[in-house]
Amino acid sequence: MMRLCESLNFYDRVNDINAAAEREKGPGRPPIWEMVFWWTRKPLIGARAAIVASLLPEDIDMGPNYNDLRKLLRLDSKSPHRENPMIGEKYAGYIRGKKLLDPFAGFGSIPLEGLRLGLDVTACELLPTAYVFLKAVLEYPKWAVEKGFGNLLLKEVERWGGEIVKQLKADKDIRELYDDAAAYIGSWEIVCPNCGRRTPLVGNWWLARVKGKEGYERLAFFRPFKAEGEVKIEVVDLGKNVRAEVDARTGIIRTADREYRVPAPNVVAKSQTARCLMCEMPIKADREWYVKEAMKEWNANLERYFSGEISLEQLLNSRARPVILIKVEVRTDGGLIFEPAEKEETEKLWKAAEKLKAIWSDPDIPRESIPTYDVRSIWVVNYGMVNWFKLFNQRQLLTLVKLVKLIREAGKRVEQERLAEGWSKEDAFRFAEAVTVYLAVALCKFTNFNSVVTSWDPVWLKINESLSVRGIAMMWSWCDVSPFASFTGTLSRSLENIGESVSYLTSVISNTSGRVRVLLEDATTLVSLGDEKFDVIVTDPPYRDDVPYAELSDFYYVWLKRTLSDADEKLKPRFLPEAFFRKIGAKYVEIETQWQEFAKREVSYNEGRFSGSGENALENYRNLMAEALKRMKEHLAEDGIITLYFAHTSFEAWAELLEALNRSGLKLVFASRVTTESAQRVTARGKMTLDTSLLIACRPREGDAEIPIEKLKENAREKAEKVARYLVSKYRDRKEHGRDILLGTMVAAISVATEYSGVRTPGGPIGMEELLEKHIYPLVGKVLSEVYAREFQAEELRDPYALFYLLAKVAFSAEGKTAAFTRDDVVTLCRASALPLKDAKELLVDAKKAGGEEEEEGLESEGSKVAQSKNVKLIEITSDKPEEIRKILAKKKLSLDVPMPRNAVDAYHYLLYFASLYPADRVRLEYEKMNEKYDFVKQAFSLARIIANIKDGVEKTLAVRVVNALEISK
Repeated sequence: MMRLCESLNFYDRVNDINAAAEREKGPGRPPIWEMVFWWTRKPLIGARAAIVASLLPEDIDMGPNYNDLRKLLRLDSKSPHRENPMIGEKYAGYIRGKKLLDPFAGFGSIPLEGLRLGLDVTACELLPTAYVFLKAVLEYPKWAVEKGFGNLLLKEVERWGGEIVKQLKADKDIRELYDDAAAYIGSWEIVCPNCGRRTPLVGNWWLARVKGKEGYERLAFFRPFKAEGEVKIEVVDLGKNVRAEVDARTGIIRTADREYRVPAPNVVAKSQTARCLMCEMPIKADREWYVKEAMKEWNANLERYFSGEISLEQLLNSRARPVILIKVEVRTDGGLIFEPAEKEETEKLWKAAEKLKAIWSDPDIPRESIPTYDVRSIWVVNYGMVNWFKLFNQRQLLTLVKLVKLIREAGKRVEQERLAEGWSKEDAFRFAEAVTVYLAVALCKFTNFNSVVTSWDPVWLKINESLSVRGIAMMWSWCDVSPFASFTGTLSRSLENIGESVSYLTSVISNTSGRVRVLLEDATTLVSLGDEKFDVIVTDPPYRDDVPYAELSDFYYVWLKRTLSDADEKLKPRFLPEAFFRKIGAKYVEIETQWQEFAKREVSYNEGRFSGSGENALENYRNLMAEALKRMKEHLAEDGIITLYFAHTSFEAWAELLEALNRSGLKLVFASRVTTESAQRVTARGKMTLDTSLLIACRPREGDAEIPIEKLKENAREKAEKVARYLVSKYRDRKEHGRDILLGTMVAAISVATEYSGVRTPGGPIGMEELLEKHIYPLVGKVLSEVYAREFQAEELRDPYALFYLLAKVAFSAEGKTAAFTRDDVVTLCRASALPLKDAKELLVDAKKAGGEEEEEGLESEGSKVAQSKNVKLIEITSDKPEEIRKILAKKKLSLDVPMPRNAVDAYHYLLYFASLYPADRVRLEYEKMNEKYDFVKQAFSLARIIANIKDGVEKTLAVRVVNALEISK
């Protein structure tokens, strides 16, 4: 039975689903997103749609305009994720009671929506951290509701959260470390190698730069000055509702009567430069950067101090040490007050250090090692931060250790109270486990906002989390947040978020008939599933080299392990022992870190895990992905379907996925574009990309036949042309479907290649990479060129420049202009248009030069991460004013006196310029003059003819004038 997710009809529904997903990833987020940060979480409405589309038949009647599907998914609701699906008897037989497997369950979006749909759900995760989070999202709410404990679970989580805050406030060791500030901004100060005095290193002097509708809602910064032989700090606060011009890059603020200058950072790690604020001398790298040497010395001395090898005075004489610079207070109206910190604030760190020294042997201090091989993602190891406790200043660390003990004790008391009330031992223990896990998750969130690898965000007036940059970066303006204040990232706020999440989960699961189980399981083996079969497998596998989960989530793991275990002189099993201990005979052996135990079993590409060997890392990734897909196939019921999220369209990633499908005996049937990332996400703001997630439907391949290359190309061309004709005809006037046209055609051609176990050429068999590069991608470009030409009675675009330009306009159109895109996208377009990458540079400009604000690398940069910056833009005509077009042509270094186009796109831009400046007869004359000299000018006219029919905005208007001027009907 063909499913909805395998049909072109699904494209009609995708935009409605994506619109709801965009809302969900923005301000309308589900409360569970606030439990704790996790990477690449999928919108709940998208997961719901993916499951439903994988179960419903393609040809089922869903009413006019698919209204029944809208009702089922609750798309007409302002926040669909808050409403459970409305299935109805007509569709219940296709959905309820079916079995769903998610072998890469992550934070649980897919299994949660499966549970809400009434499916029997199995969620698997390799990593203990994700396993614990899945228990919190799926199992505990379901169990509590079924037992009638749902409301009690929420009350106890809130009660014990409040009790923990109360007890922490009462702790004399902690009480003297915090005042009425909500947060502190600190940095590192070093002894200048030139003048011998201490200088803070500050990466960002801005405190507030909040734009309003008119002017700025708030502007504030701090700056250094010299006094009494040292660097001191002052705050410059321009207040609220400031009318000013601000250049964030130069730091210049101009008001009506004054100009201010925000200091430039005096440390730039990328160039390994710093500047002393006392003597103004540069601190550069020799063999090793002095700043790194000083930081390594501090981190080594810190451990020596805790171990009793050196005194506090010797520790403080280290060439580097932390320093508190700014206090942030919350006013009664919610506004923020910024003040310079007194020396006493930094001295509180030393008081905390003395208390930590006294308990240094305590097993609740996370001394586990941080992997030093993955400096691409965990950069702080270069500065000597090679143990997890070193990511926290001394006040932060002492507070976290105290909280571990309070949460552990709370779990014991919850269990004792339930037993005293007559509960069974099993229920009392599991209830205590659930409460403790939720408190532990709140602790994880607090740690994420409270380390020396956080940063202050002056635009949103908040703390950027430790893990917010898809890695653990060295920060020169970190934050230290009070656990007691009501402010984003505090312990109190983290506990509030947990309470809201428990309330949400017990509510949405309360009336579901499905069942759920969470397994600590390797997706490449699935041993615990035996020979069990599933009707549908929907999953979101890791994206090649995007996130090193095993390494990064150890940031949480070392704290979860402590809060959920008992402790004497060492940690002992208590709650979820399978996550933190290996059982060897009758003994439990602690799993020190995830990276040591699981990293090489994680399905991802990471050279560091293999001593820098890209070849070994790639082979490992390919093998693991193929094995995972093979296991999915083995556990798929007859006529079942596998639906994958896939967030890469880089050439390498596509080839590797298709190769893995081929090796596992699966074929790609269909793919549709779905929204998975927030439109406000830093790496995507104002940009579009082919790296939108795809929802890929796969089925078992029939047989193991090979196919000759020419026959494959014939079949692929036939299918691609059919899909392209349908998509171009249906969506040519809907710019939001531009990427669907390109991706749909591409997937149609690729799917044919996956129907066979291999492809033969006269020279022998070829792999997927060569097949895509030399045959499939060029075929897709040619098919689209032919289809567009036929649709608009134009000549086929055989010129690679013109075809590249058209495909870029089709795929990245946004409000009459073309958005920025990545190097991977450029490679894809080059493959499809047969334009060499070096020649594509003639059509592109760095995004920052085209008006982007971020510092971004250009086209030469390497890497294919999903989070890679979108760094180039198409050079296009964005104004109908001749003087503005002349500027664009001048930037392209094109002559304005005598037209001298180098390619068809140059000729096309000349034609648009002529259309903006001259009447029709002069445009014809200029066209004929160029056409006599250059054989690609006719291709420029064909491009104009197509653009005139498919685009909007200024460029379309000018293209229409060109077509009309040449007396050819549109």
